[in-house]
Amino acid sequence: MATKKNTQDNDITFPNPPADGVSCISVNGTINTPSNMFIAGAWDNNVYCYELQSNGQGGLSNIIKQSQIAHEAPVLCTDIGPDQMTTFSGGCDGQVRMWNPSQGPAAVQVIGKHDQPVRNMKFLPTHNVLVTSSWDKTVRLWDTRQPNAAATLQFPEKVYAMDAKGDAIVVGTADKQMHVYNIANLGAKQSEFKSSLNYQTRSISVFQDTQGFAMGCIEGRVAVEYFSEMQNKVNQQRNGGKVTTKNFVFKCHRDACNVYSVNSIDFHHYNTFCTAGSDGTFSWWDKEARHRLATFEAHKGRCPITQVKFNPMGNMMFYAMSYDWSKGAEHNDPKLGNNIFMHPVLEAEIAPKPKTS
Repeated sequence: MATKKNTQDNDITFPNPPADGVSCISVNGTINTPSNMFIAGAWDNNVYCYELQSNGQGGLSNIIKQSQIAHEAPVLCTDIGPDQMTTFSGGCDGQVRMWNPSQGPAAVQVIGKHDQPVRNMKFLPTHNVLVTSSWDKTVRLWDTRQPNAAATLQFPEKVYAMDAKGDAIVVGTADKQMHVYNIANLGAKQSEFKSSLNYQTRSISVFQDTQGFAMGCIEGRVAVEYFSEMQNKVNQQRNGGKVTTKNFVFKCHRDACNVYSVNSIDFHHYNTFCTAGSDGTFSWWDKEARHRLATFEAHKGRCPITQVKFNPMGNMMFYAMSYDWSKGAEHNDPKLGNNIFMHPVLEAEIAPKPKTS
């Protein structure tokens, strides 16, 4: 068991946070280029853009709220394009918006639409498409230069979680089914199987090396699934019995009395990953060693973490804290506020542990 790490004293608090719950966050940059822009979407119908000023040593010297745009309803998802400036957002108004913050709010374009709220989105640079999922039971792919969807995937139930990376699109639906597609052949679903988790899927994140994905649920569990094991999983569910597999499930974000939702999962470029939950904590994991690297509990029990995101360079991790309604309206305390933090990432803490013979 990893030693509990309450080393959040150096976390930087964002100025001028959203006025209502923070639902989604995105950060630009590459593995070799520092991040200088951060995007947050919120339940106050707005998308916020912050400038990240570097201190020249891999950290931040200042965070400045730069601009914002408004949707007609709460914002649920955002992403940033490969030019490191173009921003995409979607939400409860069903619209998919594209915006260049350097050009101001007048530059916003509506590039797509769903029939119900847009829940997740991810831009795939290698295919130059934006992938969006919705409670209208579809996943749609958008060529931002065209007014209509380039492709539409139809599902029997609402899409609750989705991620896309490389050639892979992974979708979790309300009936607890998982759907895996290869974007090169959308007409033939790569795999469909019942989730290893018994409760509603809350979060999905594709591995950094795109060899599989991790998914979290509202009952404090995470399943790690490898694409190479998909057919074995399907055969097992069809025929019964046990099959030797690299896939596994583990418990997290729970204590002796309570179980909390795994609200967000994100992978570091080392292919280790972070889970963040309704308990106000986040943990780092090494999936290969099946080992927890560190747990951060400075905000435990105070307020849920709704989203977590590593920057591409991997030296910073951003997390948003807002009430997530997991305990109902009667537990909503306005004094908790809505906050965004940057946590410095130490390589010694996030790197996978050497394998022992």
